Amino acid sequence: MDRYIGRCVDCLVERDLGIFGAVLIQGPKWCGKTTTAQRFAESSLSLSDPSGGFAALQLARLDPAQAIVGPTPRLVDEWQEEPKLWDAVRFECDVRGGEPGQFILTGSATPRAENQPMHSGVGRIARLRMDTMTLFELGISSGAVSLGALLDGDSVAASLGSIAGIAGIADLLCRGGWPQAVGKTTADAMRIAAAYIDGVCESDVSRADGVKRDPVKVRALLSSLARNESTLAGMRSIERDLGVDVSKNTITGYMDALRRINIVDDVPAWHPALRSPVKLRQGAKRHLADSSLAVASSVRIRSRCHPIRRPLACSSNPLCYTISRFTRRSAMRPYPTTTTLTT
Repeated sequence: MDRYIGRCVDCLVERDLGIFGAVLIQGPKWCGKTTTAQRFAESSLSLSDPSGGFAALQLARLDPAQAIVGPTPRLVDEWQEEPKLWDAVRFECDVRGGEPGQFILTGSATPRAENQPMHSGVGRIARLRMDTMTLFELGISSGAVSLGALLDGDSVAASLGSIAGIAGIADLLCRGGWPQAVGKTTADAMRIAAAYIDGVCESDVSRADGVKRDPVKVRALLSSLARNESTLAGMRSIERDLGVDVSKNTITGYMDALRRINIVDDVPAWHPALRSPVKLRQGAKRHLADSSLAVASSVRIRSRCHPIRRPLACSSNPLCYTISRFTRRSAMRPYPTTTTLTT
């Protein structure tokens, strides 16, 4: 994919660069943070650059203040690899008298507890969440209906759908919104998601805080989260899925690690009435970072697909399994394909 596809977060980055000294773009790996940030940056420091024996990372460790010197906005990519850079950026924002648009930071994980910055950066560093691509960004949703306008009370006369039934919905769920999957077949896009899960289980979740974790248990936990995607299922449901061999403390530690690398996103309860106690009584709904991760965690993309804890739904096609999984749900109703939403 050679051309840049505009992201919904672009306007937010531009807005906050005009207000704050620095902007942090955080989200899961490979969702496009660096590519987006580079469009606004005049210079950059990439801590994952291996050239010169990771010279950029070594400079950041030896002299954080010198590492952030450069034309502004200065991009610091994967800042969490050297948390001292956060305090250096915060301090430099103060030195420059609060001049906006000085730095852009990107991060796919939060630093370990013992390496947390000294200062929160409040008032100096704005935080933005970036996820994988939306249907609007992918060009599938027309954006004819605005979710913001609906919440403002505006009426919708009519809107044409852009997804071809349940099969189309299942295909989009399997593909997900990874930028590198654009233009690829559904099978290749699903392979990308499966490889992503492999990386999370084998490496990323342990690197989050330096604690070695069992890849088999991580994969089982992701399968349980996929099974309970977007539900109010609590810790007891996850414990039942994983069995008696995994303690509650272990599950809590694994969940915290997944949150730190932005694989699990807890969406708080919401109610249109501002004073409603629903937001306090109900638990958060857990979402994986992308729908394709839920699919990849639920099936094995090999010669056959094997659903977790359920009878085999399809002997050859993961997409068929996904369709049957959705249509078997007791609460299944016709999808509102006549409406396309944007934020």
